[in-house]
Amino acid sequence: MKFKTWEKVYWGIISVLIVLNLIGTLFKEGDIPVTVGNETKLVSKATYIGYLFLGCAIIFIPIWLIVRWIVNRSDKDKKEN
Repeated sequence: MKFKTWEKVYWGIISVLIVLNLIGTLFKEGDIPVTVGNETKLVSKATYIGYLFLGCAIIFIPIWLIVRWIVNRSDKDKKEN
């Protein structure tokens, strides 16, 4: 599977944001406060990083798949004409 230029930029920006978040998390001392609703809880760094990857996967992979499907469909339409 070859990635197109827009996909490389998309995943590059997301990767930079994740790495920056990981660096900030790893240098923070102790547990990390997380607000869920109106309640603040303390979670470990490992739990926070797991939720970070899960949240990114749930948000960014479907967006990428939908946009890729739209772009590939429009590319096929252009080739047929």
